[in-house]
Amino acid sequence: MKEKKLFEKELVVIRNKIDKIDDRIINLLNKRGILAQKIGNLKKKENKDIQHPQREEEIIKRKKKKAKTFDHMKIEKIWKEIMDACKLIQGVKV
Repeated sequence: MKEKKLFEKELVVIRNKIDKIDDRIINLLNKRGILAQKIGNLKKKENKDIQHPQREEEIIKRKKKKAKTFDHMKIEKIWKEIMDACKLIQGVKV
């Protein structure tokens, strides 16, 4: 019984840490979205193409190098989703 309570207590502590990290992630995504919107506005003013496939590939490559615990293919999928969401913010249909 004591082991079960210890397990449950540790589980709650770890989940609380994950929740705090998740909150930080969403805050950072919101900031990224605001910056992406600013970039989109600048590009529209200058009549530049919103999409930049070469830059996207460079970003994914950099993120894969930094990945320690996640599979590289998962990192690529996550980052492509983030970039697609940012393109939608900028007014690009994906």
